Amino acid sequence: EKEAAEHLTICARIASQQLSNATQNAGETSHPQAGEQIGWALEQRIRRVVFGEWEIEPTYTSAYPPDIACLPIIYVCEYCLTPIRNRIAYDRHRQECTWIAPPGDEIYRKDGLSFFEVDGEKQPDYCRDLCLLTKLFLKHKTVHESDQVPSFLFYVLTEAQPEGYRILGYFSKVRSFTITKVLFQPFNI
Repeated sequence: EKEAAEHLTICARIASQQLSNATQNAGETSHPQAGEQIGWALEQRIRRVVFGEWEIEPTYTSAYPPDIACLPIIYVCEYCLTPIRNRIAYDRHRQECTWIAPPGDEIYRKDGLSFFEVDGEKQPDYCRDLCLLTKLFLKHKTVHESDQVPSFLFYVLTEAQPEGYRILGYFSKVRSFTITKVLFQPFNI
């Protein structure tokens, strides 16, 4: 209840600020920095990420949608990477989620570890969610923009568990070039 009240208060302040800015700028060209400041305020609100059995404090910000970005805690499904707004919905999602592996081709397997190649063009939502999650831990991860995700291939390292393949990390690359970013989650190592 405390999280919900804090979330509603934050969202109300943001909506009020947006309305105030829109009223002040009526008839004028919108100041580009106003939107950036609102976005920055939204991004600053994510203080913890629940990912599977881990609860992690992000190092950086990410461009999640406003209804997610203004939450102090977000919940991310460890299999389909869907960001979820509250614990009850997260627990329900975990029971109902049918994903057990990344949505790509398994290209390597040895000793319980597998690499899956996920095509950003075929799986844009999964890849975008992967990038948004990564952006919380890497300062310069910017592939989440919808026009860029399709041009990338994502190589997701997983560990086989009884429930499915848990993500350990990944790297991505432009189809015809070399590796661009690598993330291995420190809470798994």
